[in-house]
Parts: sequence; C-alpha cells; structure tokens
Amino acid sequence: MILPTKYLNSDETLIGVGNLIIRNISSSIPLSTLWEKVKKNENVYNFERFLLTLDMLFIIGIIDLDNENNIIKVKQ
Repeated sequence: MILPTKYLNSDETLIGVGNLIIRNISSSIPLSTLWEKVKKNENVYNFERFLLTLDMLFIIGIIDLDNENNIIKVKQ
C-alpha cells in the first residue's frame, strides 16, 4: 500500500498519491480545498487514503502546517 509491488501500480500507492497531492499544493492551502482538488482522481479512492497520505508526507517532512493550520510544502 505504501510502495509499489508486482501487483500494485505506483499511482495506486501512498507514494503515488503523495506525488499527486504535492503537485496540487502551490502555496498555503486549507485541507478542505486540497481534498476538493484531488478527490476526483480515482487513485486517491477515499478520504481515509487521502489522510493516510498526508500523514506519511508529514512524517517524512514533505509537508507541514502554517500558523493558520493550512498545509504547506516544506522548502528543502
């Protein structure tokens, strides 16, 4: 589910969905707006997978929250 396997395409994994989410964060964005942007993609599948992907991105330091609790990309 996190990494691609022989039977699971990379677009369907949390890494692949994370790529989709990161491409949709241009600046500070509220959670609900980000959900509206990516929920149409069939690989996101549901809100639970969306949240799991956000958790993974936060844990590995790709995204963070700003002072207004909006999601931002971490500059590296």
